[in-house]
Amino acid sequence: MGALILMFKLLLISALLVFGLSTGVASGELEKKPMPELPSIDVAELRLVAGSRDSDRMISAINRAKMVAHIDCDIVPFILGLWRRDKAEFADLPWDFLSTPLIRAELANLLVQARRNGLVEIDPSEFREFLLPYLHDADRRMVGSVLSSLGSLDDPGDVERIAAHIDGGEGRSFKSAVIALARMCNAAAGRELDKVERELSDPAKLQFVADIRGFFEEKKAEGFLCREPSR
Repeated sequence: MGALILMFKLLLISALLVFGLSTGVASGELEKKPMPELPSIDVAELRLVAGSRDSDRMISAINRAKMVAHIDCDIVPFILGLWRRDKAEFADLPWDFLSTPLIRAELANLLVQARRNGLVEIDPSEFREFLLPYLHDADRRMVGSVLSSLGSLDDPGDVERIAAHIDGGEGRSFKSAVIALARMCNAAAGRELDKVERELSDPAKLQFVADIRGFFEEKKAEGFLCREPSR
C-alpha cells in the first residue's frame, strides 16, 4: 500500500511540474516539497460533477480520483464503466458530454495509471488506439493528457512520437514529453533522453530534463516505477 501511495504522489508531482507550480526545483529536492492537499472524492461526487457538464470541473474531479483510487475500491470500476460507455448501468449520466475526446482522454489517463499500479486489467492497445490521433491536438490539455498516458503505457514504439514534443515543443508540451519519457522503463526512452541531453542548447530546458530524469531514476532504483503492470 505504501508503494501505491508513493506512486500517486509521483503522478501529482509530475502534474505540478507540467503546470508550472513546482518548477526550478533540483531533482534531489523534489520529493522533499510539501505535497498539496487535494480534497478527497468518491463516486457519488464524480457522478454529480459529470452531471454539471463542466469540462474543467470534471478534469479536476478525475485528477482527485487518481489520488484516492488505491484506497476507494469503487473509483476504478466506475471510471472503467464510463470509459466503456455503460449506459445501462449509468443511464442518468450525460453521455454526450462524457463522450467528448478530452473527457475520454482523462478517463483513459486514470485507467492506464491504475493499470500501471496493478489496480485494473485492461488491454493497452485499446487505449493507444484512442490516444494516438490526439497526440498533436490543438488543445494543450489534450496533448498533455495523451503524453502522460503514453508514458504510463510504456510502449517503446511511442518513444519517437513523444520525443517529437521535446524537439519542437514549448511550455507544457515540452515538460509533459520529458516527464513521459523519464517515467518510462524501456531502454529506448533512456536512449532518447541521452540524445536530448546531448543536443539541447537551452540551459533552462537542459536543467529541467536533468532534474526530472534524476528524480525518476532515483525512484526506479528504489523499485517503485518499473514493476510489471496488470494486463
